[in-house]
Amino acid sequence: MVTKDGRDSLARMRFLLGLLLRRSDRRHAARKIHVLLAAPGRGNIGDAAMLEAFAAAVGEEFTVITRHPDDYRTLPANAKVVSLPRLIYGSSLKAVLDIVKLARVLNSATNLSIVGADIMDGAYNAKASTRRSLIAARAAAAGLDVRILGFSWNGQPDAAAESELRAASEHGVRLLARDGSSSARLRAAGMSNVTDVADIVFTSSSLSDAPVVPGGGPYAVINASGLVARSVDQTAAYVSVIERLHEQGIGTVLLPHVVRAEGDPAQLALIHERLSPQARERSLLITEELEPAQVRALAAGAEFVVTGRMHLSVMSLRQGVPAVVVATQGKVEGLMELFDISDLLVAPSAIPEGGLLAAVTRLLTERDDARARIARWLPRAIELAERNFEGMPTAAHH
Repeated sequence: MVTKDGRDSLARMRFLLGLLLRRSDRRHAARKIHVLLAAPGRGNIGDAAMLEAFAAAVGEEFTVITRHPDDYRTLPANAKVVSLPRLIYGSSLKAVLDIVKLARVLNSATNLSIVGADIMDGAYNAKASTRRSLIAARAAAAGLDVRILGFSWNGQPDAAAESELRAASEHGVRLLARDGSSSARLRAAGMSNVTDVADIVFTSSSLSDAPVVPGGGPYAVINASGLVARSVDQTAAYVSVIERLHEQGIGTVLLPHVVRAEGDPAQLALIHERLSPQARERSLLITEELEPAQVRALAAGAEFVVTGRMHLSVMSLRQGVPAVVVATQGKVEGLMELFDISDLLVAPSAIPEGGLLAAVTRLLTERDDARARIARWLPRAIELAERNFEGMPTAAHH
């Protein structure tokens, strides 16, 4: 929920950007200059994968706006970082200098892309969501080609976030909904310029050397979300899953997807600690942040993936590998429907009641069928993901 102070902050930002952004028709500029407003990063492998996918699609130098210079462990070679620490999260008075810097960047740009993912509907931070939409609207009003890249929209968005996004769509911002459920919700809320796409991470397929699984043989990749752990005691359920896999001769890789204080490593360490000595011997506990290409390589070699994080499921499905996914904030259902694998969804509330173990047990006997369904729909997912960049002049299209 956006407070009165938050509304005043939005009004000041709207006024300043309206004052500072030069209005012009930039559609026919000889050289297209791209700007990306990135996701938070800070140990989130999904955020890193989205940045990587954008860099590959653009194929030329672009400016990426981050909160801090070190939000991403590694940066694409064609990315030039501009750090604006208070633009999205700071108080409006402290953000004034960052707003001025942003206007300077945008006045030289022709294209603005905003990573939408799951951060537009206000579920995590309403102020941040509304500011992203406001920036999109002001940039579009100034003549930039503006799009919000593949994002989900839950069934109960923050009211202010919804209002600002609707205003952005009315200014011509392209709303690229990454699943059918989200696009239906956006249209039902009166949004315009909505296009059905898939997550941009589906456009990436590179692999690199991944950690070696102890003991060799088949393995599954296991992720437990630190976010889910705040409201659900999932430790015993994950221990049961890993012990069942051990009985079936399947080792495990415990993989964090958000590697920060409130992220996944502590939850996975607790699960690892509670395993039987035999199961622990066949389990690899990873504690550091891997590169997206390493995660894809781990997923590619796995029997399947169990995850509480959406982008790990995207990277798994991109490799044709099934994923049992914990559904949070209404952002995964549409993805699983696209691949006809909704039977692999697990509600957080069902985890302690045996729902996670039941889904994994079912998948153990139906892996071939799940892989066949994924193979059938993967080309469609890749095609939809590439729509994120339709109409955007990039080096790949020159």
